[in-house]
Amino acid sequence: ASALAFFHFDVRARRGEWTSAPALPTRKEFAATFSHVKWFALQMVAPTVWLQTPVLVFAATGVAGAEIAAFLLMRTMVNQIRQSFQFAAVGAGLEIATFSHAGDFKRAWEVTAQVGRMTTVICGGFVGGILAFGRTVTYYWTGENDLYDARIAAAMLIPLLVIAPLQQPVALLQYANRSREVGLLRLGLVVFGPLGCVLGQWLGGPPALAAGLGVAEVLAYATLAPRLATMPALSG
Repeated sequence: ASALAFFHFDVRARRGEWTSAPALPTRKEFAATFSHVKWFALQMVAPTVWLQTPVLVFAATGVAGAEIAAFLLMRTMVNQIRQSFQFAAVGAGLEIATFSHAGDFKRAWEVTAQVGRMTTVICGGFVGGILAFGRTVTYYWTGENDLYDARIAAAMLIPLLVIAPLQQPVALLQYANRSREVGLLRLGLVVFGPLGCVLGQWLGGPPALAAGLGVAEVLAYATLAPRLATMPALSG
């Protein structure tokens, strides 16, 4: 509200001829938000659980030193790749969702598929680059060759490549107000992530924890597959 007020009075001060008032939601639109809030709330919870759980598991099991440094370094590298195509997916999702709000979800779905192919190729290029040159990148980044763990890198990168095609559909569903589907995905991350971390660390240390986290992410996205199969462009 304060940002809206600041914007309103700032524009009025600079442009005295501007008379348009901010558009306010209708009573129906305001009431509809309550059905979405519980699902969108997971957007704040899921990333925190996903990022902090491995660190807590490491702390509880006494992992320290080079092992945790290698894990966090690989995760940072992988998250940089993730952001490279997620930013594109989010920006495109905002624009594509206008088709859905205009009543043409099938058209939105078709454009989503086109952009999704591009973002998947971007992800695949980065994943291949890290798998091929990750040790060199790590050396020039940190000055240490030993911090690159090929097992952790593969355990993080391969699941990322698996879920890359779903990033654009997720962005469309979110901005098309299909919050339940996206909420169930994030709920899956919250539930499966900690389980994968604990089980993986128990079975084989940090590399297995990374693998458990990757499997958990794939499983969470798999919960979305049945819903995607009912979308207009797929069901005809």
